[in-house]
Amino acid sequence: MSKRRESSLDDVMNELGQFNTYQLRLFLILLPFNLSSSFYIIFVMFLNQSPSWYCNDPVSKGSKWNQLCEEDWAINILLSIAFVGAMFGSYFFGYFADKYGRMPMYLFGVVSLEVLSLCLGVFYGNYCLFAVYILLCGFSMQGTYQVSFVLLLEFVGQDKRTLISTLITLCGTLGYILTPLVAFLVPNHRVLYLSLSVVYIGILLTYSLVPESPRWLLLTRQHSKLKALLDQIATINGTQYSTLTFSKLSSHGSSTEQSTCLTSIGMFTKPIIRSRIYISSFVWFVVCSSYYGLSYSAKLLDGSIHMNVFLGGVVEFPSIMLAYLLLQYKGRRISLAIMTLIISFCTFGSVLSSFFNFERELILFTLSAKCFVSGTFLILYIYTLELLPTSVRTIGLGVCSVFARIGGISVPVVLAALPDRIYVFLYFSVITLLAVLVLLLLPETRGIPMPDSIEQLISQETYTSKISSQLVHLENSDND
Repeated sequence: MSKRRESSLDDVMNELGQFNTYQLRLFLILLPFNLSSSFYIIFVMFLNQSPSWYCNDPVSKGSKWNQLCEEDWAINILLSIAFVGAMFGSYFFGYFADKYGRMPMYLFGVVSLEVLSLCLGVFYGNYCLFAVYILLCGFSMQGTYQVSFVLLLEFVGQDKRTLISTLITLCGTLGYILTPLVAFLVPNHRVLYLSLSVVYIGILLTYSLVPESPRWLLLTRQHSKLKALLDQIATINGTQYSTLTFSKLSSHGSSTEQSTCLTSIGMFTKPIIRSRIYISSFVWFVVCSSYYGLSYSAKLLDGSIHMNVFLGGVVEFPSIMLAYLLLQYKGRRISLAIMTLIISFCTFGSVLSSFFNFERELILFTLSAKCFVSGTFLILYIYTLELLPTSVRTIGLGVCSVFARIGGISVPVVLAALPDRIYVFLYFSVITLLAVLVLLLLPETRGIPMPDSIEQLISQETYTSKISSQLVHLENSDND
């Protein structure tokens, strides 16, 4: 007989309601940030589309700022700088969110973005200083989004993670669609960033309503705060939870585990974590570079860049819904493999269309590839969070995000280095095919409780391996 798995926080959350009034309120509180999270980086693409308001200004004319009006490389550098900031922000926020909690880092990120929005709003014509602001925006935006995503997912039960992740992704897509519309209607970046600062003031006013993650409180053995939080959730949801189940949770996690695993070195000393981080990081690199590469390839297509970016956002919706359906009826791994393989086929279709100069077919294949990358991102976020325990979940996601941002940083370089768009699309077709082969080495996580400690993760994998061995043995017996 196999050993029955121990109680987890998922059992308590199932009793409280996997996604009830309390979780819905938290989702709505974080909604304004999720809608605006893509604005800082995507809007950089439009800085030189309406140059009359700054290129002809006597203060900026003839200065380094004027390079934005005349040189495409100036925009590409800003895009790379934004991803450099996002790369460092992923690790920084991940490390401190696991060490000091999700809530303090969320507050730090929102305050940083508020200050940066004000600085960009009053900013006037200096390319180097603007690049520094963009670097810090990428740093704070990516880190805060990462923390808010983890925080919300740690409040819902295992059966509702797919739904909540889908809703968060849809919010990001809606923000992506609004960006070219806003950039077209209001080309003045100072007005846009000042308006965004008003939004972040509203977000700061709701900070007191954002709770700490129950999983982090459990990991750090803050049982009194955890019980008070669960009681609050029960009151708002109109439910209750078993005190016996809660008492069994006190044995989970340890201060020793937390102190040894909250660094990248301590995390990589665990073989089970190390292998999952290595493989996930490569897949993150491929998916992120494909996402932004196909987004920025809008410049390689005929037509208005505003319309191309807008359509690139619109086509994300069917992909996200397809990913949701796959996650509901298939495993995480097979769903991710299917979506990534479709991207590889679509980008290869773009290669053929470019070779034969079929512009309409090229736009169709490129938008289709962009469509499926969005769904791939949704699956990848859920899958990565379920692969890692609470003790290293945010920093592990941060390490994966670092490689994702390296992929984003490489995009402008790839676009500039490859001599023809045929080679650009061929590059994305090859790396996505490699990602399909690599991710098959990861285990399946569908239907498995989210682990709170490394010991629990090892116990789950041992339990799953035993069950799989027993099933294989039974099948062989039946065949005999």
